Amino acid sequence: SQMSQLVNGTSVKSLEDNSLQNFEDLERLTVTSGPQEVERAIHKYSGTLIGLVQSIKRGETKRAPVFLNNINEMMRKAWAVPAHGHELGYTLCNTLRECGGLDLLMNNCDVDDRDLQFSSARLLEQCLTTENRAHVVENGLEKVVTVACVCTKNANSVDHSRVGTGILQHLFKHSEGTCSDVIRLGGLDAVLFECRKNDIETLRHCAGALANLSLYGGAENQEAMIKRKVPMWLFPLAFHNDDNIKYYACLAIAVLVANTEIEAAVLKSGTLDLVEPFVTSHNPSEFAKSNLAHAHGQSKDWLQRLVPVLSSKREEARNLAAFHFCMEAGIKKQQGNT
Repeated sequence: SQMSQLVNGTSVKSLEDNSLQNFEDLERLTVTSGPQEVERAIHKYSGTLIGLVQSIKRGETKRAPVFLNNINEMMRKAWAVPAHGHELGYTLCNTLRECGGLDLLMNNCDVDDRDLQFSSARLLEQCLTTENRAHVVENGLEKVVTVACVCTKNANSVDHSRVGTGILQHLFKHSEGTCSDVIRLGGLDAVLFECRKNDIETLRHCAGALANLSLYGGAENQEAMIKRKVPMWLFPLAFHNDDNIKYYACLAIAVLVANTEIEAAVLKSGTLDLVEPFVTSHNPSEFAKSNLAHAHGQSKDWLQRLVPVLSSKREEARNLAAFHFCMEAGIKKQQGNT
């Protein structure tokens, strides 16, 4: 298999000589790069990834945070490659899971070494694709939610806030049962606490987390959101001058208003009034390109959950859902995933 070739091949040997790389060739990939070039990058960096994970497993614990930060840098650059980033990032995430790296990261969420714990959490946040989320939910959800909440309690570090909220944003994108577990473990409270912060990236994660929870949570968790006054928290987010924060806050409200049990509480917050101005002042395809966070589009599962909003009795909600599907069509076309 490709995996054993990589383990036994030159990729790992060269890694021992020069274990940390700068990934310049990832930065050189462009929209016009051919499939062979992309395949070469996948092969090379899968080998690098396996080699680094093996070094950590062999007990090089002192250097583990450095190795993990190097993998994190590689993942960031892979996801950021124009047009091919989705394929690169996804393949490397699969390799990480298959070579035992994901289990290693989950176990490190539980260690006393704060550096090792944080470098593991930071890499996890980059790697929670659909399959990897499912693996975490089955094998270590509590550890991962706990470390995300620990990160958000680190009051002085923007990096910790970003990682904690980023992990929670991903975990609210799995299933109703997982949403309930994450809420029970303190995940929603952690996100709402972070809504007070000023950091743009943290607030993007918060708005995304609340949109995901609205879509995946089901009626019971939506009521838990109302108990915690989520529509009120969404108001300043939907008023924010960052388009991404504004967008996902509006999306969360558009989904919540469809639940007749909580409709009155949602309308009372006034947040729904901010949806229409957003739709009329933005172009879906331009907006899709405006930020890497949604440049890869959403999964089929996520999109299916948004479909009912297209027939919402509220025009604002219908319009925003239609806006999202226009945006996704452009993204999927560019990826060749139509």
